[in-house]
Amino acid sequence: MLHNAKVFLRKAADEIVGHSDHADAPFTNDRATVIMVLIQTAIELAAVALVIRHRGVRAILAKDPGYSDEEIRQRWLDGDLRTHTFAQIEILASQIYRSEEFWGLAETFAGQRNKLVHLHLSMEGDAYDLKYDAIYMLIATISHLIAEDSIAYVGMSGVVLGQKRLRKLTSFGPYQYRIRQVASEHGDPLKCVICDCEAYVADEEHCFGCGSYYPSEDLLKCPFCSQRTVMYDELNISQNEIMKALCTACDEGVLVARCRTCENDYIYEPGDGACPFCDDDGSNLGRLPIPSRGASA
Repeated sequence: MLHNAKVFLRKAADEIVGHSDHADAPFTNDRATVIMVLIQTAIELAAVALVIRHRGVRAILAKDPGYSDEEIRQRWLDGDLRTHTFAQIEILASQIYRSEEFWGLAETFAGQRNKLVHLHLSMEGDAYDLKYDAIYMLIATISHLIAEDSIAYVGMSGVVLGQKRLRKLTSFGPYQYRIRQVASEHGDPLKCVICDCEAYVADEEHCFGCGSYYPSEDLLKCPFCSQRTVMYDELNISQNEIMKALCTACDEGVLVARCRTCENDYIYEPGDGACPFCDDDGSNLGRLPIPSRGASA
């Protein structure tokens, strides 16, 4: 179920990034309809998966007929189970993931979807805001529902969508501008190494641009400005050993290494790559050129 939700979100992302912003053109009604149906379907699937994950499959049944677990499984595979409506399942999901903001957004988004799908009404002026709304809701679905049990995941949106697809989504100028405004309501926004939006708020340990949760204790001290503001992709460093990173305060590019001996991460200095946590001199790690100023991971 979550697999299908992710498939729909990736398809929606492809439709969004496939839209040309030439001449500031809004989505056509056809493209808007496809995007909103894909995202809304993903929301519904993710909500059902959330309820099942926390309360079991019986929680979504219209009534409990007393079937054994094996009978429920078989009827599920046969498509022969009567379940609650999505409106009822949404109530259950909102009791598990208690976020008035998210469910309020989901309700607004569903209303927009209904205007397009059921009434076939033109979006008119709303069409200019729809690309921002669609990107925001797509990423919110990943970070609020799909990542609900994986909150420590840095770059969950990149995991679900693929890093290149995520960067294409978040490179949309109006999205970067407006999401920075959203982040500013919560603190001083810094550039996120995952999505390149200036939307990471250290006090919240959260990037509003891509939904990543990045614990402040995982930030490293920058050798240039001496602030503990170096962010890096923790999901991939175990595979790369040394990787490019970015100071979100001074925008300097640095290198971060993971020690093979003690597995701590640290700022890697070419020529003196010794781990500060143990006696490993770092000589067995791979090499990368120092990133230029402003380079991101």
